[in-house]
Amino acid sequence: AVYELTANGIAVDFHLSGAMSNRMVAEGATPAAPVTLIVDDMYTLMPYENSLLVLEMNGPQIKEVLERSYRNWWWYNQGYPWGGYSHYTTCMLATDEGNVITYTGDLATEPDGNNVASLTLEGAAVDFTDETTYYNVSTVNYVAAGSCNFNDDGVTIWPLDQIVADTQFYVRDSVIDYVTAMGTISPVVEGRLVFPAP
Repeated sequence: AVYELTANGIAVDFHLSGAMSNRMVAEGATPAAPVTLIVDDMYTLMPYENSLLVLEMNGPQIKEVLERSYRNWWWYNQGYPWGGYSHYTTCMLATDEGNVITYTGDLATEPDGNNVASLTLEGAAVDFTDETTYYNVSTVNYVAAGSCNFNDDGVTIWPLDQIVADTQFYVRDSVIDYVTAMGTISPVVEGRLVFPAP
């Protein structure tokens, strides 16, 4: 996402989004037995017409969506009825390369709205109490609209009045552009999400 936006001259500080893909495309893949995907596979892997947008957000606004992300993950792991929230996806946000979201809490304790310890961007922490410093945060329109449990009574928790770029760049096409530019991609676990030890 950040690659596509930057390539098109759109300033972005970091990305927040979940996996918007069909995991069945590479079912059974392991580090010892990887699966090779080609461009044509992207239409099956990412069948959704989600597009990228950029919002200007301050520390408290960023913390709010990250706390909701943690709550989504927590309830996803609880079993039926999952707190009454949608369960077709975890609705857990991750960030882009070089950044880390650190959570507190455990699966035995219901989220209390204070489970996000930090978000660091290239090692520098975002101040969740600072209402005056703004970041250009990219995400997908589906999540920003409040889908995937990012709403209160049908109203999105994302500040849609602070959109600075509604690009209509489809996520799938952005991934294709990135892979085409980079060549072969060999994913690794980078530790972008940190949870306390059980």
